[in-house]
Amino acid sequence: MKPNPIEKKATSSSIWQEEPRSIADLPEVQQSSVLEYRRHWHQIRTRFSRQNRLLDWYNYRLSSPQPQEVIQHLDEIFTDQSTVFKLNVSFGFILRNNETGALQYYYASRNNEQVFEAPFQITTAADLPHVRDALLNLDVLEWVRQRRPNSKWVVEQVTNITFFVTKLRGHPIGRGQSLPHYIVENRGIDALDSNRRTGKIYGDNLCFFRALALHNGSHTKNLERDAKHYYEKYREFFPEKKKFCGVKLKELIDLEHLYEVNIFVYSLEPTKPDGEEGEEDIEKEEEDFAPEIAAQLTHRSLCHYPSTLYLNLYQNHFSYIKDLKKYAKSYCCSRCGKFWKHVGKLHRHERTCEAKVHYMFPGGAYKTPPTIFQLLEDEGFTIAPHLKYFPYRATFDFECMFNRQTGLNNTEKLTWNAKHIPLSVSVCSNVPDYDQPKCFVSDGDSKQLVKEMLEHLVKISERSYDLLRKEFNFLFESID
Repeated sequence: MKPNPIEKKATSSSIWQEEPRSIADLPEVQQSSVLEYRRHWHQIRTRFSRQNRLLDWYNYRLSSPQPQEVIQHLDEIFTDQSTVFKLNVSFGFILRNNETGALQYYYASRNNEQVFEAPFQITTAADLPHVRDALLNLDVLEWVRQRRPNSKWVVEQVTNITFFVTKLRGHPIGRGQSLPHYIVENRGIDALDSNRRTGKIYGDNLCFFRALALHNGSHTKNLERDAKHYYEKYREFFPEKKKFCGVKLKELIDLEHLYEVNIFVYSLEPTKPDGEEGEEDIEKEEEDFAPEIAAQLTHRSLCHYPSTLYLNLYQNHFSYIKDLKKYAKSYCCSRCGKFWKHVGKLHRHERTCEAKVHYMFPGGAYKTPPTIFQLLEDEGFTIAPHLKYFPYRATFDFECMFNRQTGLNNTEKLTWNAKHIPLSVSVCSNVPDYDQPKCFVSDGDSKQLVKEMLEHLVKISERSYDLLRKEFNFLFESID
């Protein structure tokens, strides 16, 4: 019989040791008596599919959904990869029907049940803290609750977590700049992310000067030489800059005069998630047309030199736009968000566009979080209306004297008239045993007076807690 290749890889190191195929082979203390758990043991148990060409996954059994247990395997997964990759996660869980007691297991899925709307791209180890922070801030139980068929179902157990890895082949971990496919595959762009002769990823921040060299007719064989020539002119123009970290947008106006060229900078940005664009978009008028990828004008030249350099900006990387007609079929106004199919119409529109900036909030509109009583109802506990409001109150009243010797300095706009010195304070509440006024009189030490008042209020608070604890005793017993 041919051995299972996944199992063979997993046993090559103790880190990748899979759990047994049968739950009966586990130590007895680790075995679950829940039938649904045992039935789906194959999906729950720790197992892996590694060293595949494009897609890997790592499944870990969870004893609890605590954040530290969720993130503890991130470093192992990163070490196991040799290329840049995209990472997302999903959870397997069991729900229980409050009415029938039935249990239902839900698989961790790569297709439609991933936790993050957009996967994390992992280029270097410095990208891992972003994933850790996202998982630490994730409310796993709330994520599972959002996937219930209805409120009759409650979370019984979060059983496993699966990390899904999508590899970006040809991009080794640690590369200098990772460009999205819609830039690399654009026929109107020279990406300028790697050396054409050696294939080595650029990490010297000279992308602007390579684009300028190509624009001025440099042959690819002489590209590095010509780019360094323009870079030397830049250094002479900015002698005060000791450390070079790339050309900034604010420097482009000066560089237009230095190199006698008009510079326009665009940014290609997705306008919709993959697959969202429908046929109805084609029938819209030009300014309402919303394509999947649109070019947005980032920097407009006000110069009138005979030559014009067009650049694409992605994060901090410039690419050379060698053919503007092939570069984009749509252009987006940076002020009002309207789309145009011709760059000339965009330029004409932006000269007179007075629309304000549109702010888009990725999290969506604010939603009031559920109250503790709504959460309890989701778990099958109904709380009487009179118990949903705190019934106890406390109040106090000070009597003070004015001390005209404030010891504080007056200013042109502020004058200190007097200090309030507490002499006495009366405290009363509607809490049983504390519903009669009590007066505290100062012996000359105001701090001691306030301390005695606060200690009395704490006693009132503790008494109210004891009374309410008895009212909710049925609930604590049910939860335990």
